[in-house]
Amino acid sequence: MGDVLVLNTDGQPLSVLPLSKIPWQQAMKLWWLDKIYVVEYYDDWEVRTSSTSFKVPSVVSVKTYVQRKIKINCTRQNVFVRDKYTCQYCAEVFLRKDLTIDHVIPSSLGGPFSWENLVAACYKCNNKKGAKIVKPISRPYIPNYYQMIKNME
Repeated sequence: MGDVLVLNTDGQPLSVLPLSKIPWQQAMKLWWLDKIYVVEYYDDWEVRTSSTSFKVPSVVSVKTYVQRKIKINCTRQNVFVRDKYTCQYCAEVFLRKDLTIDHVIPSSLGGPFSWENLVAACYKCNNKKGAKIVKPISRPYIPNYYQMIKNME
């Protein structure tokens, strides 16, 4: 208890990964400054002053639509999510700690750190591949927001 879900004007969370939440104190301040609408309150939680009491919001909505970021950053974690934590050479699923990032075209041969050149690989396959060019099981691609959400399921 203590966090408040923040929704966009269309009723969708501002972000899903991570879920858009703010502390209840910040929600109270934004409500007082008339920057948000309160959608739901906690049933059994009030904040009292010497002269009045206020119900604490559990869900709020921004007053102005926030455009979603369309571009997904190319990071180690996001490559793992795109590839569903699956080594792109042996097709086994691994924990995050057991995966590495592999350059399909090795960086020593000029391969860039980009969505189209990075795949998830287990340590064994990555070491075996070394600085060679080996075709991965799935062709690396630039994912969109909805593909990333689907891969988190």
